[in-house]
Amino acid sequence: MMLPSRERIYYGFDDGNGAAVFVSASGQQMAPLPLRCDIVNHSPTGFAWGYAGTGPAQLALAILADYFGCAHAARALHQLFKFAAISGIQEKHWSMTGRDIAHVFEKLCRDHPWLDRLTLFEDGTTMQVVDKYTERSGEFGRLAAVIPHDQSEANDELVLILNDGMEVTLYRDQVSARPVQWIRD
Repeated sequence: MMLPSRERIYYGFDDGNGAAVFVSASGQQMAPLPLRCDIVNHSPTGFAWGYAGTGPAQLALAILADYFGCAHAARALHQLFKFAAISGIQEKHWSMTGRDIAHVFEKLCRDHPWLDRLTLFEDGTTMQVVDKYTERSGEFGRLAAVIPHDQSEANDELVLILNDGMEVTLYRDQVSARPVQWIRD
């Protein structure tokens, strides 16, 4: 598994009137963690933790989208992460580092060996889209991620960033294109 080496710390606070989560990148000042309802809208009212509901699912999604820098990887893996890390947080105030996230995925790989194929590339190989069913066929882009969905390598999702900034996803027999939502430091 190739995960990003982002120095991030996530801080959760719950004063009884609502939960707030902040992120600090590489020693920078804390900033609110975006909900990322644009990826999946589990809980538009906010984050939660300590149980396996919609608020914890939204938190897992938002943390992974920020940490991975990849909406597709966050969408594919946030439920596993929710059960492995978020639903067990019992404290009102907590912190989670990038190293903590990497440890969670190391443990998940022991139970789900196919997760070891997860790869996020900072500077991926240039590839050409050759799928005849997409209007973007023939264009070149940078391989950004390989996202496993189960034991079968045939079900791995490939994410390419085209030269014009569009994101092309190749998953099974489906192809989609949309503006890039990658987060870069």
